Amino acid sequence: NDVVVDTNFSASDFTTMHLFRDITFLTTDTLKRVRLDDPDPLAVKVDDCGEFICTGQYNVIIKDEDGSLIGNSTGGTIRGEAPESTIESDCTPKADWNALVCESKDYAQLVFESLDSDKFERLFTPIYVINEEIGFNNKLNTQRDHHWNHFYTSMRRLSRFNSVVKLGYKYEVKTGATWPSALRYRWNGDLKADDNIIIYQSFDTPKKIGIKKNGKVIKALGFDPTTREPIQVESLSDADRECGTHRYDKATQSITFVMKGPDCDLKVHVQNTVEVSLRLNLDINNFWSSSGTTTFISRMASVLGINPARIVVTDIREGSTIVDFVITEDDDPEETTDADEQEPTEAPDQGQQDVKVDDKINEVKATELQGLVTSLVEKAKSGAVAKEMGSDVLDMNVTVVVIEDKKDTPVDNNTSVVQVKIDENETATFDYTIYALLGLTLMGSIVYSVYAFTVIRHEKKQKIADSDSVTDAKGEESFRMNGDEKPKLGNIFDSDLEKPHQRNSKRTKSGVRNLDGTALDSSAIGLTKNDEKDRWKQ
Repeated sequence: NDVVVDTNFSASDFTTMHLFRDITFLTTDTLKRVRLDDPDPLAVKVDDCGEFICTGQYNVIIKDEDGSLIGNSTGGTIRGEAPESTIESDCTPKADWNALVCESKDYAQLVFESLDSDKFERLFTPIYVINEEIGFNNKLNTQRDHHWNHFYTSMRRLSRFNSVVKLGYKYEVKTGATWPSALRYRWNGDLKADDNIIIYQSFDTPKKIGIKKNGKVIKALGFDPTTREPIQVESLSDADRECGTHRYDKATQSITFVMKGPDCDLKVHVQNTVEVSLRLNLDINNFWSSSGTTTFISRMASVLGINPARIVVTDIREGSTIVDFVITEDDDPEETTDADEQEPTEAPDQGQQDVKVDDKINEVKATELQGLVTSLVEKAKSGAVAKEMGSDVLDMNVTVVVIEDKKDTPVDNNTSVVQVKIDENETATFDYTIYALLGLTLMGSIVYSVYAFTVIRHEKKQKIADSDSVTDAKGEESFRMNGDEKPKLGNIFDSDLEKPHQRNSKRTKSGVRNLDGTALDSSAIGLTKNDEKDRWKQ
C-alpha cells in the first residue's frame, strides 16, 4: 500500500497546497504515485466533527506544473472529491488515487472564518460554495474539536472553512443559518497578481455590509451616470478589479466582492448605520447631469463633516428625485485591533479566558450615529442641506440601525426612526420603538403582580374564615370545638397550665369553686362573658 505522495490521515481540517515539477520515478507503476485519504468516518460524532464528516481532506490541492507527477505532457491539478459535491467538466475521477485529475492548473484554496466572539461555540454549518456555470457545488463542515478538558473533549470547534475554487469564476457562499457579524476571507495557492475570483454572499437581516482591507474601509461601487444603474462587479475588467472591490445591494441584503492577488486578505462585516431617504425638489435628469451620485455624496459629506467613504447611495428614483443612502459607522483605523486582522489560534488552555476587546464599541458608535441624526435633522430644517444640494428638501426619513452581537441567537437590530417633514410648520416626530416595547412589558409585569397579590390575599382570608369562625343569624360570632358544639362557660379553664385566677380556686365536678367550697363569682375576678369567649378562642 506504499505510495509516493500521500495525504496526512489525521489532517481533518486543512492541507496546504503542494506544487510538483521535474519528478523522476524509479518505478513505472503509476498506481503507486498518489493517494488522497478519505476523512475518518469514526469522527462523525458530537465531540469531533459533529453531524457529518469533516471536509478538509476533500479540499486538498496538488498542482503538477509539468506533468511529471500525473504522467502527461501538460500537467494539471489533483484534488479531493467529496461524495456530495458535483464535478467540473474538465476533471476526471481517478479511482486508484481516490482523487480528481483536472486539466486546468488554475485552482486555489479559499479560506474564510468567523471573527465573532462565539466563533468556537456557535455553528452555522453546512456551508455551500456554488458555481452553477461550471457545475461546482462544495459542501463544507466547520473544523474538528481538537481540545480536551481533562478526560472530555472541549466541545469547541473553530468556525473556519476552506474550499477548492477555480480562478476566474464567481462563487456564491451560502448557509441556512445566520451569518456571523464579521468574517475574514483569504486564499492560498500559487497565485499571480491578476488571479481573481468573485464572491457573492447574502445576509438574512437588514444590515449594511462593508469591507475592510488591512484595517481600512474600502468604498463600495456606486452608480454609472451614463446608464443610471448600479455598477456591477461582474461588468468590470480584470484590470479594474482590485482586492476588496465590492457592490452592496440593499434590496437583496447582499454583497459581491473580489478576491485578487496573492496578498488579498479581507474582513467582511455588518455595520451600524443611519439609513436615509431624501426627497429633493429637483428633476431627476438634472440630478444625473450634475455628476449624479458622485456630487451628491461629496455635498452630503460636506454638510455632515464626515469622510465621503462613509456614504453609500443604495437607490435613486423619480418623484421629484428620491435618493436612498446609508451613512456607516466611523471605522477609524485605530479601532481595528490585532485580533481583527490576525489569524485566530487554538482555543485557550484550561484556566485561560477569552478576552473581549472594547465591550462598549457598539455603544460608542451608536452614540456617534445618533449625533449625526440630530445634526442632519437640524441642518435639513435650517436650510443648510438645501443650500449645499442646490435644491429644496421636501421631506426626509431617517432610521438608525444598531447591530448587537448576541451569542446564542441570530443578530438583532435596534432601530429608532425619525421622520422629518420640511414645510412651513417645520415639525419633526420621533418614534422610539424599543422604549415603547420596554414600557409595555413593564406595565404588564406590574398589572400581573397586583392581580396575583390580590388573589393570594383573598384566598388566605377565606381560608381563615372557613376554619376559625362562622356567623350566626344574629350576627354574633361563635366558636367551634367539635363540629357545631358550643362550649360551656366552665370549660374555658380546662388546661394543664395554672391561670392567674386559679390560685385561690379549685376544680370540682360541679364546676369551678373557691377553696372554701363556695361558688366562684366570675365578676369578682373581672372575667366577663366576652373575656370567656376570647379565652376559649385562644
